[in-house]
Amino acid sequence: MTAAWRRFWLPQLRSSFAYSYARQDYPGYALDYAPGSAAALSLNQELHQAFANLIWSPFAEERNGGVSNGWLDIGLEYLFTRRDLSRRRRGAGPGGVGHGIANRVLMGAVARFWGGGPDRGA
Repeated sequence: MTAAWRRFWLPQLRSSFAYSYARQDYPGYALDYAPGSAAALSLNQELHQAFANLIWSPFAEERNGGVSNGWLDIGLEYLFTRRDLSRRRRGAGPGGVGHGIANRVLMGAVARFWGGGPDRGA
């Protein structure tokens, strides 16, 4: 399941927010295929992800009731992830912990180039 929302603060500044959740239920025999293997010890039970970003499009314009991003986007994003191991494997992860958490800050840029002039569109 994923839910997301985008907000334009200004024609040149926007944000997106999203949350995703996934749950896996395995039959009782799933761990019997390779007992003790890395694959058997790392079966996921639940995954949670959330992100928020801020994107600046310095050449964006309002046009025909919408926003044209222009040719350049520069953005900053925060990403949170939590992974819980299968209940049968709790305590089997590194250090006896049955879950892991990752926090990431990402920065990126997108430049759009096209072959035609302004009359050909983007």
